[in-house]
Amino acid sequence: MHNYRLTKRGKIVLTIIVMMVSLIGSFCIKGIVIASENSEIYSHNDVTSLAKTSNNINLTAFNDEMNNLKKTTIMNAIPSLNEITADNKEEFLSLALEEVKNFDGKVAFLTFDDGPSNNVTPLILNTLNQYNIKATFFVLGCMCVKNNDVLKSLYENGHSIGIHSYSHKLDELLKNKESFLNEIKMTEDVLKENLGESFKTRLFRFPGGSFEDYKREYIDILHEDGYVNVDWNALTGDTEYLKPKPDRLLERLKETTYNKNHIIVLMHDASTKQATAEALPSVIEYLKSEGYEFATLK
Repeated sequence: MHNYRLTKRGKIVLTIIVMMVSLIGSFCIKGIVIASENSEIYSHNDVTSLAKTSNNINLTAFNDEMNNLKKTTIMNAIPSLNEITADNKEEFLSLALEEVKNFDGKVAFLTFDDGPSNNVTPLILNTLNQYNIKATFFVLGCMCVKNNDVLKSLYENGHSIGIHSYSHKLDELLKNKESFLNEIKMTEDVLKENLGESFKTRLFRFPGGSFEDYKREYIDILHEDGYVNVDWNALTGDTEYLKPKPDRLLERLKETTYNKNHIIVLMHDASTKQATAEALPSVIEYLKSEGYEFATLK
């Protein structure tokens, strides 16, 4: 069993519900006063008189006035939606890649490649939400087109998004500089189309990583275009086995995180990676037991 706590958003929603019940009860049962935006006080008779014209009750005008008063009171009592979103984003640790090496303590970045998929990615999202953890997803442009609703869920839930190419076809991606930049641009366009023109990311991960020397020239191109290249130093091995068991993925994680304080963990959320979704709770529990703080890349 896991211990859950009420988030800021949950507390705000609960506050709104309590206030609405209180407002309705105050008017319908007790007929007590209602405070306006300017702290003016209206008695029950004063409010009723707002709906009267020549001693005839105008129920439509009365209901409209009451709704306006309730909306004003509630909106003055809570922060704006933009403030709520900003607060939630600030609550979770997010570091630029350049800052990771200087982080004081143990930190883990959960990263997922090759999605979004319509079957595995939602399972991963559910687990991350249960643990109140954010992750970094390196998405494929072609999969964003296919599963744009899942892409939007990633963004709306506050996860970090990077580019993993458009096609995942390395021979096409690295054919030349033009094809490389074209795949990045195509993926950028899909992201902006679904997440808004203001969306930006500086994160890029090569299919297969950038460990080979022949990719060096493309890393330079990335940097010139304002991107940072993100590899990994830990993994679950979910692409190393044909049909891995979740416990084997956990053991591989333990092997690759040994004696490391700062870890970027490679996993995958493609449609065939059901075992990754099944292993994720154990992965999180293990990293927590080892004292890691979770963070996203930016």
